Amino acid sequence: MTHQLPPSPTNRKNLELVLLAFFIIVASAIRLHTNFSTEFMPGNNGAYYLVQARSLLENGRLQFVEFPLLFWLEAGLAWTFFHFGFGNIDSSVDLASRLFDSIIPVLSIIPAYALTKRILGNRKKYFLSALISALSVLYFSPLMLISDFQKNALGVLWLFCLMYWLYRSFEDSSRRNLLMTFLFLLLTGITHYGCISVAVTLVLLNLILKYELSYTLKRFFKVVSGIIIIVAVCIGVIYITSPFRVRVFIDIPLEIFRNPIIFFILQHKPVISPLDMINILLVNFIAIISLILFIKNFAAQEIKTRPFILGCIILAFFLASPFLGIDAAQRLYFMSYLPVIPLLPFIYKNISASAAKYFLTSVILLVIIFSIFVVVGKGAQSNMNGKLYTELEEIKKVIPANNKSIIVARHGMEFWSAWIFRTDVTRQESLNENYWRVYANVLFLQQKKDKSSFGPAGMVGKPFPEPTLPEFSKMIFTGNYFDLYKSPVPPKKFSIFNEKRP
Repeated sequence: MTHQLPPSPTNRKNLELVLLAFFIIVASAIRLHTNFSTEFMPGNNGAYYLVQARSLLENGRLQFVEFPLLFWLEAGLAWTFFHFGFGNIDSSVDLASRLFDSIIPVLSIIPAYALTKRILGNRKKYFLSALISALSVLYFSPLMLISDFQKNALGVLWLFCLMYWLYRSFEDSSRRNLLMTFLFLLLTGITHYGCISVAVTLVLLNLILKYELSYTLKRFFKVVSGIIIIVAVCIGVIYITSPFRVRVFIDIPLEIFRNPIIFFILQHKPVISPLDMINILLVNFIAIISLILFIKNFAAQEIKTRPFILGCIILAFFLASPFLGIDAAQRLYFMSYLPVIPLLPFIYKNISASAAKYFLTSVILLVIIFSIFVVVGKGAQSNMNGKLYTELEEIKKVIPANNKSIIVARHGMEFWSAWIFRTDVTRQESLNENYWRVYANVLFLQQKKDKSSFGPAGMVGKPFPEPTLPEFSKMIFTGNYFDLYKSPVPPKKFSIFNEKRP
């Protein structure tokens, strides 16, 4: 009787890498399907990325002051497509934006996999590292960071890289590890406002915990100095790339818990989606289990990496907190799965019962399958379609071509207005008397029908409202889908733009 030999470590490693490649292909295929399933860029704000990249190519600057890295990369890719004859500037920008968003964010699985492997250590569990890291790209949160959320998706890639090198820095505070940590903190800082806020929180948490868990006066001064330097550098980066957000960044501690989301939940108001609710429950459950195991096995934890794990636990509670204010929650819930990736191997490493390990593996697999079915089944929608586009091209003919016009439209439609009309655009809440002094034509675009249902809570809840017309506004175009008005004078009370409407 012959006995079959178990797979060699090399074969197991190769099979794990094949599984990792499979997850990359699946995630890319889903993103490609979503991005290319609509005639026009999907999502509510998809045209925003098109406008920014085209403006870089044609004018050498962004049309909207913003963190620039994503737009530099997409403009560079569009320039390559254009010069190799893939189409004109507009079509090259559209292709570049869709392709970049379909492929680059999926690379998050690589640092997630490397981090998972390091936390598991010598425990060579079959396929476990690949399965856990698959959540970084196949959980429903990253699968929803498509089209509308390209800056978020790229920022998440840098955040996973930051977490990996931060963990390496705890293991060995070599110059290389520290420089790589700083590099990805910097890349996050020039990519996305929400991501840099999370990155700073993570780094500061780890810095504080590192010295609090082994306190001395000298280390106290070190941590205070480190905090000052990190915050100062981040404020400097934000000021250079998006100066109007400096005040917002400084005000975060005061504003982050204003209008807590739990009040809206208790009142049954749909300000967040059902998937956000599932996310809150899952992330908090994993954080609670991790905290119990951290306390229970504290003495057995590796001293060097204790702060990192505890920092991830605290960050998970924070990012998935039902006490976050509504504005913060709608930005942070998307990223609350990030600390879950290192916490899952930590849990696996600290439970001994085989049944519990198999249960955890099964749950991870089920969550991945559920996420894929939910996102693929949901399909993609665009704020634009062929009929709307054709009518907007007609409206373009009545807008003076002297670059002295500004279009006021609802959120999402203002970016399509900028793309088609090639004018400045804004939303009504940003208006003040200066707009009527600077622009010869302040124009209000209202959509009458065939509207998308995008709103503050995504595709649930109320859609974004059409702009309110000031007194004495004059209609200069009416069509099947849109009306265009010119406002000759500013309103007597700008509060009309902020009144609550049904």
